[in-house]
Amino acid sequence: DPSKSSRIGVGKIVLPAVILHGTFDAILMCVNVYIDAAWENYEEEQHQGGNKGGEQNQGEGFTPYNSFVLNLVAWLSIVGTMLVGLLWYYFQHVNQKARLKIMEVEENRQRGIWAVS
Repeated sequence: DPSKSSRIGVGKIVLPAVILHGTFDAILMCVNVYIDAAWENYEEEQHQGGNKGGEQNQGEGFTPYNSFVLNLVAWLSIVGTMLVGLLWYYFQHVNQKARLKIMEVEENRQRGIWAVS
């Protein structure tokens, strides 16, 4: 029976969404943890008198990490996660259409309808 072999439980629907959402949140959290750690290391060095780079580091907009690289890595990671979600959706959509077609053909066969649409 095709309908029994192709059952989809709630776990198969919800689990990928939870994993993708968790991955998205984990990326954002890791970026923030890295920024906090970079600032803590910088402040610790300043407190210990190890002004690495002199007074030039004290200007407006200074960050103790490469902002461009960090933002690029975060953006690429997030877009990658979104693309994985879109691919997952596409493959599930194709599989669902195939399952529904099989169920429709089986139902038509049981009713004695042999026309294929």
